[in-house]
Amino acid sequence: RLIQKAIGDELAKKLLAGEVRDGDTVQVDVDPHLADGVDALSIQAVAHED
Repeated sequence: RLIQKAIGDELAKKLLAGEVRDGDTVQVDVDPHLADGVDALSIQAVAHED
């Protein structure tokens, strides 16, 4: 649940900032150098190839 909350919180921030839009596919990754906390999460929209 902690992981789910951390991802959900960061995703909500990205949605509010307009960096991710409703319906986008996102990729979540963890920076191994920053593995201590939420700052280690990387959430970004993934482009679709048509």
